[in-house]
Amino acid sequence: MAKIYGMIKAIETAIYGKDIRSPLADSLEAINKETEKATLLSNEVEGKQSVLEAKYDNQISNMTNENPSISEMVDFRTSGNTGQSYVTAGKRADALEAQLFEGKKRIQVISNSTGINIEGFPRLEGEQDDSPRFKRAIEYCIQNELTEIRMPNKTYYVLQSINTKGIKLVGVGKPFIPLLDWEYTRPWSEEEKYTEYRNRCKGSIITTDANISIFSSGLIAENIGVFGNLRSSVGSGIESTSANKAEQEIDLYNCVIVGFKDCGIKCPHGVISASIQKTIIAQNGKNGILIGRNSVNYTGETNLLNIQDSFIIRNESHGIYGDIAGRGIIIQRTSFEYNGEPSDPERPSPSNISEIAFGCVLNLYNAGGFTNGALDFSNNYSEETYGLLKINAFEPVYGMKIVSNMWKPHDNLHYSCGIFLDGWISGITIDNNNFHTMFDYVRFAKLNNIKNVKIDMPYIGLLSNNVRPTIESRNIGDKTFLSLNSDAIEEVASLKEGTVIAVDYDANVNVTWVKLDTSREPYFNFGADGIVNENVGYLLTIGGTFYGFIQLYSVGNQIWQLRGNRTNLGIGDGSVKLYKVGGVQTVDGSGKVRKIVIDWDGQVLGNGR
Repeated sequence: MAKIYGMIKAIETAIYGKDIRSPLADSLEAINKETEKATLLSNEVEGKQSVLEAKYDNQISNMTNENPSISEMVDFRTSGNTGQSYVTAGKRADALEAQLFEGKKRIQVISNSTGINIEGFPRLEGEQDDSPRFKRAIEYCIQNELTEIRMPNKTYYVLQSINTKGIKLVGVGKPFIPLLDWEYTRPWSEEEKYTEYRNRCKGSIITTDANISIFSSGLIAENIGVFGNLRSSVGSGIESTSANKAEQEIDLYNCVIVGFKDCGIKCPHGVISASIQKTIIAQNGKNGILIGRNSVNYTGETNLLNIQDSFIIRNESHGIYGDIAGRGIIIQRTSFEYNGEPSDPERPSPSNISEIAFGCVLNLYNAGGFTNGALDFSNNYSEETYGLLKINAFEPVYGMKIVSNMWKPHDNLHYSCGIFLDGWISGITIDNNNFHTMFDYVRFAKLNNIKNVKIDMPYIGLLSNNVRPTIESRNIGDKTFLSLNSDAIEEVASLKEGTVIAVDYDANVNVTWVKLDTSREPYFNFGADGIVNENVGYLLTIGGTFYGFIQLYSVGNQIWQLRGNRTNLGIGDGSVKLYKVGGVQTVDGSGKVRKIVIDWDGQVLGNGR
């Protein structure tokens, strides 16, 4: 209404006819819209009023002095939402009940469209554990094309390994398995505490104290706890007999795997493609995760290992131990604390590399016609361990990123090493890590074949051919140490024998002239005249001998100019190669971009190509 009032005021104050017409039209249009809204509201109110009147008319007509409360029954027989009246209150109750049953049926249909509840498959008479009921549920899912088995908050006890055959297990919420004490977890311990810890588990738990791996052929699961018995003679939480993803897949989300004699996850034949996220793998008798490369009935490849946002902690040996043939390893935002339990005073402490329980150990091999590589180890965390990452490339590996990790050893009384690298590796970035140790931040093994390294922290050992890292930087106090290494040259042109026919020295200007027969290479661009020539700044070899950097070209004389006297080198067969070399590029005082290179006599030049 305030808007219409403003339009009326505009009409009152208008002076000219054209001033009146516009606000008058706007006012009429606004009034029309307000009228339409009021009409719709009136009709809606009138309809609801009619339903309400009919309802209370029925109440009044049925009410008697003897039993005035009968009006409540009349009220129940009539819907306040639709106005529909039923002959009796029972008829309306039947209608409501029918709606409830129909809703329940629909919910059941939706639920069963993807999976079933394990509680629909109880133990049969004579069965002593839950493994048979899981097997029946899995077969039912396969026969009915269902994909999930849901598990309530309950502990399920099994005595036989389960092959889920690709059916996903889904629990309720985050499972809980208590922390196991050292008296129970020490390798030489004989204490029997399995039952005590099992009774303290919460959530959707599957457990065993038998000499088995609970899952024999991989596992797809969410919100599931898997608990074992350290007093068993063998057994892992999840094991696989093939890396074939079509048969045995590992895909875990929000799961917990604790307390197995061997490993939390054991895949001796590779995993092709595995995803482990938001999962705890802790306090197992050997490794948290073990991956091998035995081919057996498949290739033994691990083409993608994806571990993120997880806790692989307190395992007796390395958190992850992988003999990985393949490529594509992503390990991010994962904690590797306490592997090897170094804070236990009764467990041994390391004195060298071979005695350290690392957070992650990877031995890399090639497979499937590919070289290994594409490794991303970033944003991981570990305290209370004597080593974070150890990599040995037994075959060529290209491309590693080890960045933004936090690591601190249990103490500085015993040997520790943040990163240990060995083997055949090209292209490593070690950057922005936060390490604290009195021993080795990064160690390169002796006689390695590691090259193309970018590193910003202290290291020990040499790279391939005793060269330095490609880029080496670190802060020393409030200053920066920076070292650039460019020890390769790139061939840009090769000209046939007889291209150079003579070399002469001009002592007056201390230059060497290289006489060319340009007809030997009619398709090569010898370029423009002077110091702007396209080949100035390239490194020249004649007959396989390095001469120096080309300084200018004379088109009329068909000669290159070099610095100093180089005539004693000879020209051999007169063949030519031109090379581009590494250097530092910057802007000089005149604003010109220059590349700094060093000539044959140690002179720094600013005309590198």
